[in-house]
Amino acid sequence: MVVLRDQSLGQVLRRRDDAMATGWLETRLREPATWRELGFTAVSLAALWWMDFLVLGFALGLPALLMLSPVDDPGAWPWLVIGLVLLSAAPPARYGRAPAPR
Repeated sequence: MVVLRDQSLGQVLRRRDDAMATGWLETRLREPATWRELGFTAVSLAALWWMDFLVLGFALGLPALLMLSPVDDPGAWPWLVIGLVLLSAAPPARYGRAPAPR
């Protein structure tokens, strides 16, 4: 991390005077942070997709299978209760969102 001592922020940050999208794109493609973020995205897509699939399968698929077990065997009603408990323990859809301001 670079400590700014004698430079103001206006000198450190690049400023593009042209308002065209090409100027913005050229500036972003020269920044190392852009390539770092694209690299992290590529790693996430290529290497971590199976974890997302497993979490989704266990959070939604397993409770659904347990809730459907009494369809074949009426004596398997305790699995329905276990499936409902597991489904209620799954995180809600808005789990990743920021809380609403008060």
